[in-house]
Amino acid sequence: MREGILFIIKRGIKNMQNEMDIIIGEKVVTVNGDDVTIKKFSFKQGQLVAINIAKLVKTLLNYTEEVAFGINLIKENSNPIEAITGLSCILASLEPKDVDNFNEIIRIGAKLSKEQMEELDLEEGIELVVAMYEVNKSFFTRFMNNHFPQLEKQETKAKTKKK
Repeated sequence: MREGILFIIKRGIKNMQNEMDIIIGEKVVTVNGDDVTIKKFSFKQGQLVAINIAKLVKTLLNYTEEVAFGINLIKENSNPIEAITGLSCILASLEPKDVDNFNEIIRIGAKLSKEQMEELDLEEGIELVVAMYEVNKSFFTRFMNNHFPQLEKQETKAKTKKK
């Protein structure tokens, strides 16, 4: 169940393509005592989420080994503590500038205010990420299939120019 952020890395994409695609129309998560309904992204939400994901992927391409390790922990363990450890490995690969992008994805998908985001605890945040992934799985898979190879090529070109 805790498969949040699998969409970030190529290996995660391949694993997701092999999973059965369960269509979930919406999911309710309790945040700060209030029920928050996660629904399929609207067109505008999808655009905003895609922009923020692209920024995160550019950073995570520099940490493929750590991110792959985190994805494996999430994917191979049904134990929530192992899944949280895997997510922590991925989040630890983010640079400080990326935290805002990650939080913006959660805020947009859950339609939370900035104040609600400030009050969000780690467990609730993970639940929101998992719910957004489950409800919008086709969006994340399609986005990464279409954009990950391009982002990877851009990163390789940038590294080549620096040398």
